Amino acid sequence: MTLYAAIDVGSNSLRSLVLQSTPPHMVYRCSSVDITRITEGLREGKGILGEEGIRRSCTSLVQIGKTLQDLGVPRGNRVFFATESLRSALNAEEVIQRLEKAGDIPLRILSGEEEARYTSFGAALAFPDADAVFDLGGGSLELSHRSERISLPLGAVRMHNLFGSRFEELREYLGKYLHEHLKPFPRKVRGLIGVGGTSSTLAMMCKGIDVARYGPEKVHGFSLSRDMVQVFIERLAPLSPQERATTPGLPAKRGDIIVAGLVVIDELLKVLGISSYIHSECDLLWGVLREALCVRGIPAERASFS
Repeated sequence: MTLYAAIDVGSNSLRSLVLQSTPPHMVYRCSSVDITRITEGLREGKGILGEEGIRRSCTSLVQIGKTLQDLGVPRGNRVFFATESLRSALNAEEVIQRLEKAGDIPLRILSGEEEARYTSFGAALAFPDADAVFDLGGGSLELSHRSERISLPLGAVRMHNLFGSRFEELREYLGKYLHEHLKPFPRKVRGLIGVGGTSSTLAMMCKGIDVARYGPEKVHGFSLSRDMVQVFIERLAPLSPQERATTPGLPAKRGDIIVAGLVVIDELLKVLGISSYIHSECDLLWGVLREALCVRGIPAERASFS
């Protein structure tokens, strides 16, 4: 049994994924999500990453390393990367050194274009005929459509830091920004796929699945409509983060940013002129590992959760 692992240092969370290669399938084995909020406090995305967020991330990386060792994932089969969290940090060089020491493997910084491409490559394992894919993370929003790929600074954490609970201002800002920057993309795309923590949480909330009972197969492929998005915006917006956290499917640490993330998805669907999308658990991490296998000449054409 040959195992491969990917570790992603995101703006909001530090994630890991372990897959088994059973050509041509990539079989899910386990994953983890730790909300470390390494960009906590940054408003425009640029600035000095704070000590607490760095320390939380390093602690999480040490634990992931122990887990991967216990599972028997060879060090050469591990891929370690960061996205928006470190693309614009002013102290990125120092932080990279500390993260590499904690993770005990080299760290690669993905560009926005690479992030969008890998996300599309991962989603295609489950939805090869999808017209477009979006990935809403903590720091950025990636959108892929055929040969067009774009990364926009509209992540859930960033929007929360900028607008707080001023959701109407956020809507106005997003409407103008998306209309301006999505001009290369066709309206009314067919077969939109969505990935990322906000999308996964929305699917969990819609299905009433408790966080402790999460499993990718429970939400993968679930259809989410604009009506569903708007229902939870209206339900959660008036509540405090602590009150929101009582909602089944919503992690407590995501309570402060969830509404901002949902508003981003709602405005994206509005601008694209579509009423629903399909949530995929095959995402950026799957795409990065898929490429790692392809480089080694190992067929990786389909995802499996069993």
